[in-house]
Amino acid sequence: MILLARLSLIHRWVGLVAVSLILLQIGTGMMLIYRADLDRLLDPQGMIRKTVSADVDLSRIIDSVKRRRAHLQIQRIFYPDQPNATFFVRTVDAEGDIHFFSVDPGNAQILREGELWDYPVQVALRFHFEPLPGRSGSFLVCVIGVLLLLMNLTGVYGWWHRRGGAARNLFNIRWHMPPVILVRQLHRTLGVWITPFLMMIAVTGLILSAEIFLSQPLPVVEADNHFTDGADQAIAVASDIFQSAPIRDVRFTGQNLIKVQFHARDTGAYAVHQVVMSLQNNSVVSITSADQNAALWPVLLPLHTGAIFGSVGNLLIFFIAVLLMLICSFGLILGVRHHRLPR
Repeated sequence: MILLARLSLIHRWVGLVAVSLILLQIGTGMMLIYRADLDRLLDPQGMIRKTVSADVDLSRIIDSVKRRRAHLQIQRIFYPDQPNATFFVRTVDAEGDIHFFSVDPGNAQILREGELWDYPVQVALRFHFEPLPGRSGSFLVCVIGVLLLLMNLTGVYGWWHRRGGAARNLFNIRWHMPPVILVRQLHRTLGVWITPFLMMIAVTGLILSAEIFLSQPLPVVEADNHFTDGADQAIAVASDIFQSAPIRDVRFTGQNLIKVQFHARDTGAYAVHQVVMSLQNNSVVSITSADQNAALWPVLLPLHTGAIFGSVGNLLIFFIAVLLMLICSFGLILGVRHHRLPR
């Protein structure tokens, strides 16, 4: 009983301290499950293409952005993921501030430009992976993952020893009890229900955050004559290597190099082939197929988001996130009112 009391105390105080951060992770994660559709829903004028013609070359997309804001350096260009989607360009200025551009694929017209705060889904992405600037943000997400695991394990331990662990107790909710007692029962029982999914989400999120923490940030690329002139030829050479795979994004990695990433959906929901090209002579620097990619995120992200089971998996994880928000809310109520709860 002493161990149970101590674990209950840890569970309560960790919950009270971390609940706001956990709710932030849950809310932003729910947005990111449907990030592309949400982008177009929130900003149809800026995130849905207006043309029906064939897509222009990448050099025209780059030229359009450079003419609008010559002082910005391009870091990454995301290709359209749907027939009605746009190119999405991430740039950075000399101070390190991020600027985004949505560009129509048919005529390279800029449909929308703005800073991070002008794009709600990008704000969610930033706060989900880096709630604080730099590596301190990804480290904080790692800490949140550890705390979430700790709360889940201590909560299940407390439920098991208080209720005897019988399977029938998973569904034994006394709906006629006073509201505070009912909230306590729902907090414990719902927590046990979602434990397998919560463990999967927490562990994969923890590993993904650790990978981000250990990775190098995207560099600021200095533009030169090869930056635009060689892009189309480099893309063409890279596309010949993975002919049947659509391009996911292009990253400008410095030293006149670009990394072209191709969707490899036959390997995994987020799996990618990678080709690194030199913009100076359009030569291939390296080729990494999806099955050779050592990065963890293409493997773990489908588990984290449920995409490994397609749209049904996404919906399931979204539903689990809703339940987790309820559990956290119930826990906050119980923690605040603890001194008045019947023992």
